[in-house]
Amino acid sequence: MPDTPGGGSGKIEWESDWSSSEPPSGPEPAAEPPAEDRPEADFRPDTPELTFEAVHAAFPGTVGPLNAAGDAEIDYSQAWLSEAEIQALGAVAGLRVLNPMAGTGEDAIVLARLGAGVTATNLGEGGARDYARNEGLNIDFTQVHQQVLPESLRSGDFDLVYVGPDSLPWIEDLDGWAWGLADALAPGGRLVIHDEHPLTYVFASLDGKLVVSTSYFGEELRSPDALEDEEPLSLTREEGSDPEAPDRTNFGWTLGDLVSAFGDHGVATIRLEEMASSDRFFTALDSLPDVYEDELHRVPGAFILVGIKLPGIEDGGGQG
Repeated sequence: MPDTPGGGSGKIEWESDWSSSEPPSGPEPAAEPPAEDRPEADFRPDTPELTFEAVHAAFPGTVGPLNAAGDAEIDYSQAWLSEAEIQALGAVAGLRVLNPMAGTGEDAIVLARLGAGVTATNLGEGGARDYARNEGLNIDFTQVHQQVLPESLRSGDFDLVYVGPDSLPWIEDLDGWAWGLADALAPGGRLVIHDEHPLTYVFASLDGKLVVSTSYFGEELRSPDALEDEEPLSLTREEGSDPEAPDRTNFGWTLGDLVSAFGDHGVATIRLEEMASSDRFFTALDSLPDVYEDELHRVPGAFILVGIKLPGIEDGGGQG
């Protein structure tokens, strides 16, 4: 995992004096120079405008919609998981794994290569089925294309549920989605989610700095340069709409919402790691134009959540 401030390696430590909540005194930090005086070395000019297009997790350089031209292909042999994900997942060989929101199928393929028997839902475009068949991988690509799992998959005998990147921003019914995944897990089974941090939607860029442009708590998403009377960015792309318009959603779920939704259905969060960026995918922060690199390392861009299905707990259906 990269040595970034969000990855747990930049922690400042001091000898604690429990009689005081303040750290020991020391020299005042140097004042930060104005944006116009910052050295060019740490400035990122001409970065692309934020488009909210789905990014294929295994291929960070792919920022356009898959098969937009009808002939795009994925090299599934190059699909991979980051070291942080592998540590969170643990040994998966021999486990029965559910991969909901499978997208273009790279994550399911990697999990199967590691020896898991995988059931994947919500498969999108791409050649994952053919690749898995040709390689003899143990993957059941189901015909399920709904966010809330059907009863047929709420079997309570999956050892692991893995939710990969570009999933959370699309979830409309968080409680129903979490309930279905919790039902799928066997007692003691593990939930692992690695996705873009919901805080990435809050920021815009101004003079090389990050500025707050919308609410973390679900305010309708707006373009940073939108006029007050302009409509919010659409939550879904409609047929015949401007091809340059955003095509992903943001329903305003916070990390607190996520932890609580799974907790309501008997899945206890045992680890939550927030990091400045992901090894595997491009975040909304990465696409902001003209932002200093050190600015990006001040806020989280990605997270990994690990949960355990608690045994012997009756699911009361949450709060939904």
